[in-house]
Amino acid sequence: MKRGKRQTTGLRLFGTKMKKRTGWLIFATLFTLAIAAISFAVFTLIREQGEYYAAQNEYKQLRDYSPIGDKVLTPTPAPTVSLPDDEAPEVLPDEPEPEVNLLEINPDYIGWIKIEGTPIDYPVVQGRDNVKYVRHTFTGEYNRAGTIFMDWRSKGAFESPLPLLYGHNLRDGGMFAHLHNYRYDSFLDEHPIINVFTKDDESLTYRIFAVILTSIYDDLFTLIEKSQDDIEQYFAGNGAADDTERFLVLSTCVSRGDDDERLLVLAALE
Repeated sequence: MKRGKRQTTGLRLFGTKMKKRTGWLIFATLFTLAIAAISFAVFTLIREQGEYYAAQNEYKQLRDYSPIGDKVLTPTPAPTVSLPDDEAPEVLPDEPEPEVNLLEINPDYIGWIKIEGTPIDYPVVQGRDNVKYVRHTFTGEYNRAGTIFMDWRSKGAFESPLPLLYGHNLRDGGMFAHLHNYRYDSFLDEHPIINVFTKDDESLTYRIFAVILTSIYDDLFTLIEKSQDDIEQYFAGNGAADDTERFLVLSTCVSRGDDDERLLVLAALE
């Protein structure tokens, strides 16, 4: 009997040790997974911020050649040193800065969009689909910031009765993130105009008349393929004047996840 008790006690001690060991293994596994998840999140955030910074730098340089505003920054003149007339070097006329043709940088370039008083000041492209420029910048670099692009179905680009432009709602406030300020009436009152300069040197002015929260299933996203009457009827139902024939729509995500919500800014050509 004593021997049996010793065996039972030994089994209990062995079971207790196994439970503790199993507990530690579970803890170590969960801890390792947590560290891995945190490391991945930090890596993703750093990569994302790096891409945003690269995109900011690219578009900052492109603004030097924007058709809306100064094309070339004026460099700070160097200090001059007076020399005797017989030692003074021959003064040659300054060579003009070379013009930068945005179409040569990207053949998909169709114009430039700018909203005064906001960071929205970007080139606009139109590709053969609505996929490429979601993750590529104007110069073709892979980047989550993407490019402001027009729906490929908008035939005639800005000559279309319904040019539909897409842009990301970025964490750093870039691209179309500032469109969310139009949810406040005071901001709309202060920034009602969207300026567009086309690749054909045509200046267009649009006035915003409505801002709506909707989804990707909104009828607007199929209007491009419908008749002029259908287009005018849709916009008249959202506050446009009855005699308006040409519009502009800016679309961006509501949240930064992969959801279906969209914020739309509706404007009419003046």
